[in-house]
Amino acid sequence: MIFIILFSALCMVFGLTGFMALRRRKREEQKKIRTLCAKLEAALGDTADIRPKDLFADTLEKAAISTGFQQPRLKLQAGKPGDVPEKYKFFAGLIARGMSTDEISEVLAISPAEAGQLATLAFISRGDEC
Repeated sequence: MIFIILFSALCMVFGLTGFMALRRRKREEQKKIRTLCAKLEAALGDTADIRPKDLFADTLEKAAISTGFQQPRLKLQAGKPGDVPEKYKFFAGLIARGMSTDEISEVLAISPAEAGQLATLAFISRGDEC
């Protein structure tokens, strides 16, 4: 008889311990859910725009820059001879001063191949042969 009472008491202790552990876990998970809901509401309720809106002056400046890039192309399409681009004049000046394409690439932090191509284009634009 004592054995049955001890066994019943032991089962009751284990049952209560398990029940309390489940309640604690449920409270912790509910707390996590409340925290996530609060973060979600804060993120969805935030009225600040993620991307800053361009100011009119910035938009105007970008338009002017892209128009400047399009001018040489438009002149070529219209069949009008255009001016030699500034970068070709710059490279031609450096090469005229006796700098090699390797030296120019080191100074301007560009690849030697790119410096060689720009030097060739500078010569072509002046009408020289490579």
